Amino acid sequence: MRRWLGLLCALTAGCGSESNAGHDGDGGNEPACGPADVTAPPGSAAPSAGVPSPGSSTAGGAPKATPWPGDAVLGMEALGIADGNIGAATSDLSKGIANEDLALMRKAAAGLAGVDVLLPNMTKIRLEPGMRPFADKYEAAITQISAGAKALRDAIDQGNAATIATSTRDLLDGLKLYAGIQGDLAAWIERQLEEAGVAATRVERLSHCTACRTDLFFSHRAERGRCGRFGVVAALT
Repeated sequence: MRRWLGLLCALTAGCGSESNAGHDGDGGNEPACGPADVTAPPGSAAPSAGVPSPGSSTAGGAPKATPWPGDAVLGMEALGIADGNIGAATSDLSKGIANEDLALMRKAAAGLAGVDVLLPNMTKIRLEPGMRPFADKYEAAITQISAGAKALRDAIDQGNAATIATSTRDLLDGLKLYAGIQGDLAAWIERQLEEAGVAATRVERLSHCTACRTDLFFSHRAERGRCGRFGVVAALT
């Protein structure tokens, strides 16, 4: 078992994002980026009858709501809220591998196994045409994370060293896919601003995580709603 875990230590490099910087404490304490369990915010439940087309109606003749791009924002918001939890579990997983701590690895795997609760949000995100490629990427990454985490959790319970090794690699690969999407999304947003007429020199990308840096920012996630609020003043000149 020790030999398998030793081989995995090198695989953890790069699987987290900059938002994980600043985590401290042992795995038994609640991480700075929020609770260990992954939950979906209100409005993220799977639609009961798929996405209706404009003007369509139910079998009884009652009209359905017309989809609007704002639902894509709600889907992205759900992913944003879960992002801190995924980062915290990734940090726990990395620590567990480095310290050959199967209990901590199982804790991280058990939390990440539930990220498939986020998949219904992909339907909302796809309502915005420009976001469809990101929905595909998120769906692939989240599916792999959940499958790998479930396999790792079960392998640890069964004491299967070979499967622990392979499932950990699969889980880390899924987490790397997930982390890479954030950079792609930031670049896409910058392109949208440029196409709208905002000069590239007036756009700045920050790598700070509000949940991890509560010394600089308010964070509803990290401070459980007991925090201040940001004020924004925007103007076109």
